[in-house]
Amino acid sequence: MFASNLEKSESCFFIVRLQQNQLKPTITGVNETRNIRPRDNGREHKKGRGTISALREFRVVVMGNTSNMAKLTLIDKYLPEYTFNEYHYTEVNRPVADVYNSAKDFDMSQSKLITVLFKIRGLPSKRMNLQGFIFDIGFTNIEKRFPTENLIGFWARTKIEPISGYRDFIDNTISAWIKVVWNFRFEEINGGQTKLNTETRILCVTPLSKVTFGLYWLIIKPFSGVIRKRMLQIIKDDAESAESIMKN
Repeated sequence: MFASNLEKSESCFFIVRLQQNQLKPTITGVNETRNIRPRDNGREHKKGRGTISALREFRVVVMGNTSNMAKLTLIDKYLPEYTFNEYHYTEVNRPVADVYNSAKDFDMSQSKLITVLFKIRGLPSKRMNLQGFIFDIGFTNIEKRFPTENLIGFWARTKIEPISGYRDFIDNTISAWIKVVWNFRFEEINGGQTKLNTETRILCVTPLSKVTFGLYWLIIKPFSGVIRKRMLQIIKDDAESAESIMKN
């Protein structure tokens, strides 16, 4: 089990997103900023029917007492910069803690579609509960933060390797070609309801891995999106059906 909180002496990464016309970021609640370097992501982000213009990102390395900083999500703590990502969410009519508990080891075999897609992609499908799948495929339960987030991941050169710890992952002690993290995050909304989020981030460390994984991602991303959405639906159904059982 990794430490659930950043050490006070630890460097901490913030991604600050600004509209391109904004001149400089405003960072509050930190002791010192060491550097700010812009990174233009060059994309348009769609939200609903409208379109948000491309944003400029700043990677801010903050040193000092992290107790004064806004809490980082686990996914930002472990992989603040990435090459590819995928994000989905749904809303659940249950409190955060209940949804968190439903997401810990849900049964993916409830979805015939997930089972079929796993077999097509050559993924393990003997044990379809989440923890069984994580073990069988060689992923790592990186860190848990009850009741707001669970983080899963792996890194690889020629094969998937277990993640030994936060510092090793950040420093890339095995010289991994690819780093992958995948979370479930839980946010309270509307008093007693939960926004259930899942995001996958992939960092291609080498130019070659960026090209090869980019081709692979182009093919599998639509299927991956379907699987993620079905996972969210299973968690939602499990959490809300548990409420119905308790009422009856």
